[in-house]
Amino acid sequence: MIYNYLSKIRLGCLLFLFSLMLASCSKDELTEVYLKTSGNLQLKVIAPDGKGLPQVPVKFVQYYEGGMTPGLRNDTTNAEGLIEYGEVNAATYGFSTPEFTYGKKRYIIDGNAQVVGGIDKVAELKLADYTTRLTVKVQQSYSDTTGVANQDVLVGANAWQFANDVQAMMDATAMVGKTNEKGLIEFDVPTRIYHWIVLFDATNLYIRNHYEMTFGIESKKEYVTFVADPYWN
Repeated sequence: MIYNYLSKIRLGCLLFLFSLMLASCSKDELTEVYLKTSGNLQLKVIAPDGKGLPQVPVKFVQYYEGGMTPGLRNDTTNAEGLIEYGEVNAATYGFSTPEFTYGKKRYIIDGNAQVVGGIDKVAELKLADYTTRLTVKVQQSYSDTTGVANQDVLVGANAWQFANDVQAMMDATAMVGKTNEKGLIEFDVPTRIYHWIVLFDATNLYIRNHYEMTFGIESKKEYVTFVADPYWN
């Protein structure tokens, strides 16, 4: 009788301490408190108007300590914007999508996005703009800021952050164009790829090194200036 009574007191103390721990956490931190290691997972892709977005292709991977599940699972959201993953046994998940169009804009789910604590809950992912604007200016020299017109400029992903071949990534993402009369050219580059190589080449002009521009999902416009110095200077 006394043993059972003491056990109840001990359990009550533990529950009280646990409730204090939860109360001391911020709302964001609460999503990382796990009471289960397995359960049913649903994903909902949220459109800008707040509704579930149907027919969105999603790649899914479960992350474990020390690595991730081999392979990716490919699914498409249903009419309500949901994907039922069923029973899962990992605490953290990664989701990504290829580019897709909603309304008149292109969107993407960032490949680095992780939904934490989604077990027996609906994990929600909101859309991010697919592209950000990258503006390049080519000028005559460091002292002469006059723009170089009709200059070939190439941008492409700096693929060291990916497991696949660097040249293949450059080839897949490369965009080429010519500067206007002010020496300017604009590119809409995918926000998923944060690191870009920008370079140009012409008969007498060559940038001495590639330039790496780093920017994130929230970036709206980046401006990069290049000097058209001869390569041998």
